[in-house]
Amino acid sequence: MPIVDIDKIRTRVGVQSEPTGTSKVHYTGKCAFYEILITTDGTNAVTLNIFDNNAASGKRIGNPNMIIAGAENNWTYSPVLPRLCQTGIYIQISVAGGGICRASVEYDPGGVEA
Repeated sequence: MPIVDIDKIRTRVGVQSEPTGTSKVHYTGKCAFYEILITTDGTNAVTLNIFDNNAASGKRIGNPNMIIAGAENNWTYSPVLPRLCQTGIYIQISVAGGGICRASVEYDPGGVEA
């Protein structure tokens, strides 16, 4: 996965997606991925996968099957530098024990020159 050339970043607009508790596409198209915030239910562990795609396949952003302990409540993943996504941002979420969580993605749909 390419790392964004820091000299090509215009402004960190930082659009935040609507929080969700299910796997979904957060953005379609080329963009810069900044971070994801996961809020757990305080009990159940969350398994997280982030893809540069419009489905749960293709190039990953971050490690596969990131585990967030339910007791963490608020957890953030952000790469050292923003990641250029060619296709979009898809977040795959699985919560143990039928629990719930909320995920919000910060990205910039136009903050990186093509």
